[in-house]
Amino acid sequence: MLGMSKPIVRVARKGHNAITASDVNLSFSSEWKTPKIFKQTSSNWTNTLGYIPSFMGFRRLNSTVPIGEPGIWGGNGGAGEFGTKDYTHSLPALQGAVGTNGITFINDNLSIIPYSGYWGDYEWEDESGHALLILDPLNGEIPESYTLGAGGVFLLGSGGVEVRTDFPYNNSVDTRFDTFKIFKTGTLVLSLPAETILADADPVSHETSLTHDLGYPPVYLPSTGVGWNISDATYPLNFVLNDYLGKMYSGAFGKDEEPLLSVWVDSEKLYMKVYRFSRSFGADRNYSARELTMYYTIFYNEIGEEFNMLDI
Repeated sequence: MLGMSKPIVRVARKGHNAITASDVNLSFSSEWKTPKIFKQTSSNWTNTLGYIPSFMGFRRLNSTVPIGEPGIWGGNGGAGEFGTKDYTHSLPALQGAVGTNGITFINDNLSIIPYSGYWGDYEWEDESGHALLILDPLNGEIPESYTLGAGGVFLLGSGGVEVRTDFPYNNSVDTRFDTFKIFKTGTLVLSLPAETILADADPVSHETSLTHDLGYPPVYLPSTGVGWNISDATYPLNFVLNDYLGKMYSGAFGKDEEPLLSVWVDSEKLYMKVYRFSRSFGADRNYSARELTMYYTIFYNEIGEEFNMLDI
């Protein structure tokens, strides 16, 4: 513990001095606030916090969910890619009009409505949605106090607050709540070759994956989804997905359409896949070589787990 005015707990990485090490070389510091996950759920939730908390949302896919909206020739948008153990971030990549679908807060309460669609005679719907709720405020003011409740608990404050009564968002460690636990970080690269697809031919796909073998679909970053249009005219030939989060838009599946990118996870792997399409008639279609890079983090946290730690 350091400091005269308040004690500080610092844990350094191997080979570094906890007293002098910079933050990047510390494993832990009580001056940092750790995100505290208080609830994971696939159901709507009436908010009891008094403010809107931060959250992360996932879509649980299935074989009816298409890769993209159907192209000008209709169809099912490439359905059949996914299974019921596949998850992706809850982004509206397959929705022309989002409305209130997906995972969001409406009138301060959590709303989970699986994405769905209807095209001609074809209907599709996500298996479910799943939300992770975090104490960090998204909108509104946190309460000044919090009741500890029964049972043992380990609390570690950042100084300047009373850890036993202050709202736990201000604590560095609070064992009443879950937190993000990093399993693996790294870089996933999908190299697309230069190629020619003959007119009116079936789509060509290219895929890469990372094996995690956790036995369940884990929480992952970045916040990527399925069915993203990655037109050469909109994005560089070689780009990092992380640099374009929030800028990608939904695409269509079929002849004459632009390439589609999907990122998802299951109980074994994290996937990146791109579909390239032919022209419907008249001419072959030429594609340039491209390299798509994603800096990923996989957590030990299981997407489909259900708990409510506010009840503890």
